[in-house]
Amino acid sequence: MLEELHIRNYALIDTLTVRFTKGLTILSGETGAGKSILVGALGMVLGAKVSSDVIRTGSEEAEVTAVIRIAENRDAEEWLRQRDISHEEGLVILRRILRRNGRGASYIQNVPVTVADLQEFTSFLIDLHGQHEHQSLFHEENHRKFLDRFAGISDRVEEFFKKFQELAHLRKKKEELLQSEKERFRELEYLRYAVEEIEQAKVREGEEEELEQEKKILLSHEKLVKTLDEVISELSAGREGVALGIRRGLNLLQSLIPIDASLGMYQKRLETVYYEILDIVESLKAYAEKRVFHPERLEKIEERLGILYRLEKKYGPTLGDVFQFKEKSEERIRELEATTSEMESIDQAVRNIEKQLQDEAGKISEIRKQEASRLQNLITEALTRLGMKKIRFEVSLSRKESSPGVIICGPYGYDTVSFLISPNPGEPLKPLKEIASGGEVSRIMLAIKTVLAEADSIGCLIFDEVDAGIGGEAAVVVGDYLHTLSRSKQVLVITHLASLAARGDQHFKVMKLVDGDRTRTDIKSIKDDERIREIARMLSGEPEGKVSLIHAEELLTKYNRG
Repeated sequence: MLEELHIRNYALIDTLTVRFTKGLTILSGETGAGKSILVGALGMVLGAKVSSDVIRTGSEEAEVTAVIRIAENRDAEEWLRQRDISHEEGLVILRRILRRNGRGASYIQNVPVTVADLQEFTSFLIDLHGQHEHQSLFHEENHRKFLDRFAGISDRVEEFFKKFQELAHLRKKKEELLQSEKERFRELEYLRYAVEEIEQAKVREGEEEELEQEKKILLSHEKLVKTLDEVISELSAGREGVALGIRRGLNLLQSLIPIDASLGMYQKRLETVYYEILDIVESLKAYAEKRVFHPERLEKIEERLGILYRLEKKYGPTLGDVFQFKEKSEERIRELEATTSEMESIDQAVRNIEKQLQDEAGKISEIRKQEASRLQNLITEALTRLGMKKIRFEVSLSRKESSPGVIICGPYGYDTVSFLISPNPGEPLKPLKEIASGGEVSRIMLAIKTVLAEADSIGCLIFDEVDAGIGGEAAVVVGDYLHTLSRSKQVLVITHLASLAARGDQHFKVMKLVDGDRTRTDIKSIKDDERIREIARMLSGEPEGKVSLIHAEELLTKYNRG
């Protein structure tokens, strides 16, 4: 619902603020007063294309602000949620600025947006009918939504859409798996080979260090044995041997103990050293006896180290890294092998969902066929009552085929829904947006919107030129339809018909005023006598004519409007 419109420096408007209420709002005024200017300004804030020519002379920019209530409009609320824009207790402020240099700015709740965003968002809220592009019924993608709401299957179709998205996700995942199948196979083969190679090598932790030490000993065998012999000889052999010298020292100390018993402590310590040296000599002899050079052992060590070096070069650089590589490879192999079972699982899920969607799409399509016929009849009846007896309206359902007999199922089922019109006998059915006459468009939209009142979530409808070229009984019927529609929607009507104006719950008069050498457009809410005079003017062109005033008062009394 449009609650407030503020216009600044647009065409002949200086500053103008209009507050709207529920029900049927009438905008009237003499030809050239500026009703079309008001519609143009409204179109600007709804995202319509505008030229800098609309900026008031002497100003550098024009600005239009609208306050709109979006309560219970799920499409609009979801649009805001996806963009992280919050409304304030159901109210949203739209603002658009147009500058003379061609640049401009658009805002929703003070959040900068593109004009395309503004147009998309407001398409959920307001329909502007006449010679305008801002009409939800002009966009074929909305026709399916209208039919589904009319048929009461919107929630069912929404569930279908979610299931279709799930299928699309699974297909994409399957495609990704298929595309990487060769790479997966190559990786799996490499990792299996690597793990097998490491396992066959039977590598032990610390093995490399042990082998390097043994190799070092074997390579220095001759030096080792020769030097050990020298060490043993120095410690124990000949008159100069260390052990023999210590033994002599022990005997000498022993002879001194009767003289000074405190020397016994040193005698014991030296004795300990003597026996320790004897033990070392025996241990070195035993070690030397074991040191036998085996060329074949050195060769085996070289071979084994070569295996370890190759593993380190391929999977290292150290044996510790080789062990880590093996562990990670085994884990990755499990993941890659699981992909095969995952692919089988995805294939089965895809087949199941495809079957579910095909079944459900068929059921939804049958409902649409039945309800399309009913909707078509109701709209045709409404068009006839609105004086458009020769017009032909059709709710067309079509399907696409990928090959003969193979129907393509889309995200909302099998059907493409289109509202088609043939304005005159013998003319082919055409899309709604190809209808030329503004008044004709407005009446067609009025008929459709009235029938779809409960199915249509858009809360505000604006009709311009809905009374073009009609009068008499047709005008009365148009008034009836507008009044009926205004009980469930906010309806704004720009009109020249007094019989239509008398039905309004709210009435604004658009005026052109001259202040000095400047002309400006203004709008005024009128009631009581002012409204009677305005309707009298609309009847005869004479706001003070006695007959016209009486007739105007009778019309207001008839429709219970003050």
